[in-house]
Amino acid sequence: TLRNIMRLSLFLLLFGISFAYAELPSPRFDRLTPLGGAVGSTVEVDVAGSDLEEPTLYFEQAGLKAELIKERKFKITIAANVPAGTYDVRVVGKYGISNPRLFAVSQGLTEVAEKEPNDEPMTAQPVALNSVVNGSSDNNREDVFRVALKKGQRVVFECRAGCLDSPLDGILSLTDATGKLLASNGDYKGRDPLLDYIADQDGEYYVSMADLSFRGGHPYRLHISTQPLA
Repeated sequence: TLRNIMRLSLFLLLFGISFAYAELPSPRFDRLTPLGGAVGSTVEVDVAGSDLEEPTLYFEQAGLKAELIKERKFKITIAANVPAGTYDVRVVGKYGISNPRLFAVSQGLTEVAEKEPNDEPMTAQPVALNSVVNGSSDNNREDVFRVALKKGQRVVFECRAGCLDSPLDGILSLTDATGKLLASNGDYKGRDPLLDYIADQDGEYYVSMADLSFRGGHPYRLHISTQPLA
């Protein structure tokens, strides 16, 4: 009958629309590396995910702008008046807008890139106080950094990863120049570790960061700071 034909036509139309939507690619933003930068600076970042063709990076925060360098690599400019904090960033591309990731902006700290090899005290990367190290986990190996402290100096070592959407499950360990373990911590804030330490003598100290899940390539930001805890 005519009514049955109309019903069948409507069903086929709705089925076709649903099938078309099911086949449409959906952009997914998985990883941003590094996870942040300092106010008044520029930083080059890589993005990873799926269905991110013809990408641009979009920030809602004024003063954060991204320029495409090449496919999936961008230069982010951070204006001097951007407040320190974390901000959503999305990929906008051919298939729409992605889920957000977090980008951190620091103030009063020097941004440092992790340099390999730094898997043991002999190859530890020297880092000045009041720095942020932008690094990535090394499977079943540690990232080791060397810092000079004065007796009585209070320093906070804080690994920020989970709070910035990174899957890294970090643990921090602090040793002196003889290799003696002075402190260690994991899961201080969610999966992110923190050490609050007062040096008992002048000398060089070694802070190690490892991923408890032994996964590589997960980004983190290691704060080594004399600033008060936020």
